[in-house]
Amino acid sequence: MWKGVYFRLVPCEQLALIEKEVEALKHITLELDECFTLEEKYNQRFDVDPSESYHKRVIPPLLSVSE
Repeated sequence: MWKGVYFRLVPCEQLALIEKEVEALKHITLELDECFTLEEKYNQRFDVDPSESYHKRVIPPLLSVSE
């Protein structure tokens, strides 16, 4: 850990799997962002109180892979 940043060393054999997982998390982040945007537009259009929202804000992790 360095200034709130966590480093993890993994064997080279696991690299392909980890890269796929990081890519999947990026896609999930984009989908969540789109869902939250649609929800905000819906709330504004139909005068829905945002505190009644069933969705909670999700902060995805910031991940990076270095070789």
